[in-house]
Amino acid sequence: MSETKLVDENSLIGIAATFWQQYSAKTPQKLKIMDAFSLYCFILVIIQLFYCALVGDFPRNSFLSGIFASAGALIINICLRKQLNPETRYMEISNERAFWEYLAAMVVLFLTVINFLG
Repeated sequence: MSETKLVDENSLIGIAATFWQQYSAKTPQKLKIMDAFSLYCFILVIIQLFYCALVGDFPRNSFLSGIFASAGALIINICLRKQLNPETRYMEISNERAFWEYLAAMVVLFLTVINFLG
């Protein structure tokens, strides 16, 4: 007897299920943590944009600083993830150097954000 598949692999749900299975099995734990932080930053940007559309951006510098901090942290985190991923070694940079570059970029980002607040 042939087995019937519950999820069609060509459907959107099937593609998502296959992606999740491969992601869970092949991605190292530290990259999963970085992905969770990236998702958090992305959701934070969306919430801030929604709040701006709903309420307004009266203290404009505060609104822009929040967006820049969230989006900047997201981008810098994605860059670190690319450098730490063992499958895509980026310019053969050591993990320690990549982490220190990440910290330096975050310090510059948040000093810029604090300066922009006034």
